[in-house]
Amino acid sequence: MSNKPEKNNVKAPELLFPEIRSQQFFISAGIINSILRGETVTLEEASAKMYPSPERDTDKREERISYIKQILPFTSGKQPAPYIEAPVPAAVSNLEKSWLKSMLKDKRGQFLIPDPLRKKLLSKLKDTEPLPLDAFESIRETGDPTNDDKFQSVLATVWKALVKKRKISYESLDVKGQSHSGTVSPCRLEYDATGNRYRLIVWLEDEKRSVKINVSRIKSVKCTKEPIPDNTEKQFQKFLDSHRKSFTMRLFNESNAIDRAFTLFASYDKTADYDDTSDTYEMTLYYYDFDEHEILQAILSLGSAAIVLEPEDLRSKAIEYWKKADAIYNAEE
Repeated sequence: MSNKPEKNNVKAPELLFPEIRSQQFFISAGIINSILRGETVTLEEASAKMYPSPERDTDKREERISYIKQILPFTSGKQPAPYIEAPVPAAVSNLEKSWLKSMLKDKRGQFLIPDPLRKKLLSKLKDTEPLPLDAFESIRETGDPTNDDKFQSVLATVWKALVKKRKISYESLDVKGQSHSGTVSPCRLEYDATGNRYRLIVWLEDEKRSVKINVSRIKSVKCTKEPIPDNTEKQFQKFLDSHRKSFTMRLFNESNAIDRAFTLFASYDKTADYDDTSDTYEMTLYYYDFDEHEILQAILSLGSAAIVLEPEDLRSKAIEYWKKADAIYNAEE
């Protein structure tokens, strides 16, 4: 009888987005491959590729630079020599291929990829089985009509303008039915996973401010040939910085409020500290003042399980909202 241990033939589960194959990994690989091809890459260029959004926090900015120097030994005035001598291959796992095919076949994301490229990729993946998304995806019956052809056409036009850095001409209706139109520079396309809604942020050059538009309210849109001015992003970031605010609230562990809060505010920068003595969270969120109405609605949806601690002006507004909601509720009884 053999005393050798039996081999464990159980295969470890494959992760779809493992940390080692993150977006940061592929960008790092691209920078390394560029240098190995003989191209010149500066520390500033590497940082811009790794982190497209400028970091306001000095400590975090230094942390990012430190990370880049770990993979590329930048020294003053010299081109870095990568620690490896061969290009990094962009190998794709079978699971990633299955995920990609599922996304390519999902009508809700058709606007992201031009039809010719989608057809070419699907042809390359003809022998790949897509993931059974219907087994675990959340079907949303509310929010934007993401399966609607006209809605997809609007998204595709907006996405094209963002990719090509061109202005759009549009017409939309606000919640009061008032028509708005013009030629503007698109800055961001946001998706709210909680409400299943898309919002477009545009820059108004004459007024030096940004406006957020619900994509579902856009009646017509066209990608023009006029380029977005080079200084638009800088002006937009300056505008955001001047309108950035924060608030702190306490969350009680009742009515699933903590999980709901993290879901409601998933798209916002935040910090959260847990107090095990009271079983509560103290959460600080950062937002822009033009999002204040949405912030207040989200806070109120958490009911008595959420208390705004500061600032006092937002706390007072939340109380006023509560009083109005209570008055309407009592009037209906």
